[in-house]
Amino acid sequence: MSNELEFHLDVRQGKHLFTARTELHASLEVSAEGLGAGGPAEAPAARWAEVLIIDCSGSMGEPAHARPDARGARPKIADARRATAAAIDVLPDGVLFAVVEGTDGARVVYPHEPRREPRHKPRMAVATPESRAQAKAAVARLVDGGSTHIGTWLTQALDLFVAHPADLRHAILLTDGQNMESPGALEQALKRCQGQFTCDARGIGEDWDADQLLRITSVLRGAADAVLDDSDLEAEFRAMTRTALRKVTADLLIRVTTTPPAKLRFITQVHPTMSDLTEHAVALSDRVTEVSTGPWGDEVREYQVGFEVTSADAPLFEDLRVARIDLVVGEETRADPGLVLVHWTDENVPTWVDPRSTHYTAYVDLSQAVDAGLHAYGQGDETAAKAAWGRAVKLAGETGDRKVLDQLQRFVEIVDLAAGEVSLRTDISRYDVQVVKVAVTHTSRYPGDTDPPSPAPSPPQEDTVSPWTCECGRISPGTALFCTQCGRRPAQSA
Repeated sequence: MSNELEFHLDVRQGKHLFTARTELHASLEVSAEGLGAGGPAEAPAARWAEVLIIDCSGSMGEPAHARPDARGARPKIADARRATAAAIDVLPDGVLFAVVEGTDGARVVYPHEPRREPRHKPRMAVATPESRAQAKAAVARLVDGGSTHIGTWLTQALDLFVAHPADLRHAILLTDGQNMESPGALEQALKRCQGQFTCDARGIGEDWDADQLLRITSVLRGAADAVLDDSDLEAEFRAMTRTALRKVTADLLIRVTTTPPAKLRFITQVHPTMSDLTEHAVALSDRVTEVSTGPWGDEVREYQVGFEVTSADAPLFEDLRVARIDLVVGEETRADPGLVLVHWTDENVPTWVDPRSTHYTAYVDLSQAVDAGLHAYGQGDETAAKAAWGRAVKLAGETGDRKVLDQLQRFVEIVDLAAGEVSLRTDISRYDVQVVKVAVTHTSRYPGDTDPPSPAPSPPQEDTVSPWTCECGRISPGTALFCTQCGRRPAQSA
């Protein structure tokens, strides 16, 4: 079985733009295929590497949720031990792996090494039946104690990865708390780790911080989520590990080459999770920008790009290139390029809007509505919170995303979904807030047809008849019966 992926790029946009406007948006659908249902045929050593980072701070000795009946509930560390063992079980022979215990320090609990010299690099183990059994035995001895220093944990994972030549490096981070390091320590760690490995993060219990996990996964190209039920953790770890092992292309770059005077303003991943990639873009020149998207397997991701454009000195009623989009692996272009175009018109009429863009824009608006509601609720303004969360509910209903809608009901009871009419709940907890914050970053894929409709309504002056130049110098569309500036008719119609 080949481990080579075939990439496809589809650019969708409404290209017609009134001359007074300066923003142009486009949707990018990037797809990869070629592995088939079985995934990679084999897992040779130094190809895949996995680090499991387990929060073992003191709070992990407590149950996940503070309930009246929690006295006999399992401590979170017990669920973490089982989930880590489950992830180890699905590692194929040949994969490099390690387990890190996270407290106010970071200790590699497997593979265990005796005290070593300061310059000695930490090592990873190669997955075999024997090493998996040894690792699970080490994990079974994990105990809770200490505090939460996530930047230190990620730095330890980086040290493990850089000591080995693995092409695809992935970490799983489980935590139940907020980072307790000095200000800036986590950002410094993320800066070191960016581009070195990807990381998926899960929050368990009631005290983790959604903003911190989302920051980690945004920089390290992973996904954050909440463990809603302790019993789901084992399945979550298995799924994250299997998904990581289905990646076969270490990194795909989206390269954007603009045509002056257009400028790239933003690039955002909108599916399967929302993540602003603009700050991670690298400018190779005034015109060329690249954005790393991380490892790929058989999958589809969608992006939104925005440009600043101007009609000054530009001809009307012609297709003009704003940008060229390329998909690049290493130095090789891996798909036909996509073009972003503008077609300037002097008529301020509605233009075709990609329904995919509308679908994902609803998630942006939804997230903003959730944040607005949280701000209002924190200020004691329940009327404003109700209005904001009602709008969020309405938007979630329009996207058809049942999972997000279910989580929003932690804040409100829905009275009328279509109208966004809700009533506030009185028992909103900090845990509910964290769950909703991560939930709204996960998007459902646009369910409509893959082929865009004809761009209607759009300016009638399409390309079937060439534009004509009036004696006064005004360029008019080919179908125009008279000049919109002076009223003259085309020479052939006079």
